[in-house]
Amino acid sequence: MIVRLPAFTVAGTLSSDAREDFLLVVQPNEPVDLAAALRLHSRWISEMLLAYGGILFRGFGVDSPSTMRRVAEAAYERAMPYTGGNLPRQTVEKGVYTSDEISSQYRITPHYAMSYARTWPARLAFACVTPAKRGGRMPLCSGRRLMKHLHPKIVDEFERRRVSYVRMYADGVGPATNQRQTWAQCYQTESRTDVETFCRLNGIELEWLPSGGLRTRQTGHGVAPHPITGERIFFNHAHLLHTSAWPTAESDATRAAAIRQFLTTFPEEKAYYNVTFGDGGKMSVPVLDEVRRVIAEARVTFDWQRGDFLLLDNMLVLHGREEFSGDRLILSAHGDPCSYKGAAPLCA
Repeated sequence: MIVRLPAFTVAGTLSSDAREDFLLVVQPNEPVDLAAALRLHSRWISEMLLAYGGILFRGFGVDSPSTMRRVAEAAYERAMPYTGGNLPRQTVEKGVYTSDEISSQYRITPHYAMSYARTWPARLAFACVTPAKRGGRMPLCSGRRLMKHLHPKIVDEFERRRVSYVRMYADGVGPATNQRQTWAQCYQTESRTDVETFCRLNGIELEWLPSGGLRTRQTGHGVAPHPITGERIFFNHAHLLHTSAWPTAESDATRAAAIRQFLTTFPEEKAYYNVTFGDGGKMSVPVLDEVRRVIAEARVTFDWQRGDFLLLDNMLVLHGREEFSGDRLILSAHGDPCSYKGAAPLCA
């Protein structure tokens, strides 16, 4: 498939399955300001995101925080801060963050951004400043394909019972680790009052702990309709944040040892993250394993190149990260906050 527009050429898709239209790859016809091109072709961009889930812009030189901010702001109507997110990140520019601060030895399973929250980004943007020396690919999974291959009983149960997330934060003044964020880092404030206000406005129950830490509980959707197409989307973090996602000693001895040491201090009922159904019922591990299996079989990966800019519809594409070695810097930004007002989601 070759499509030419004034600013760039659509060279094809990332998916190797000819039966599936998934993730366009776009290259410039000549040196071009990508931010200006995104504004010029905004309607076409929106149509392609709905059709393909995401667009990889390659060769446009988005390789610095300031360029990332300018291009990302052209890719959506309204920026969204990463407040209340579950991964440690660093702010590098207003509205621009490192994609994660998780150790390079760990794999991050594909997931939707902030699907546990009352408000989540409709669009995600990523830019590659420094590709890893080895590894560090971004696995992507079609949300449509996930829905197609999950058993309807699984989808129906998650839709009916919803999903609750219990989270433990370290003391707000302490350092974050690969296992736990501080509450100050997560909520981007050292004020307990500000945290309490944010939680109240976002339907999050909270409990301050004697240690100075924080425990929260929030209930989100298991399945959500896409705000534009109305498609049912299996939209939650259960497969990623349930304790069954932690590997066993047989599959990953290094990480398993770290988790055992962590749970010596924080047993499962006080784990830094755990997931139940919204009614408090436990989830079936085989069911969660089935979700992970479908995601693993459906995923598509690509090698980052310096200057790559990736734009995703956050309700149509799950994203993750593979292990890597060497320096690696991928930037991220969130846009067009989406939340439920009644039965349907509305995006700003």
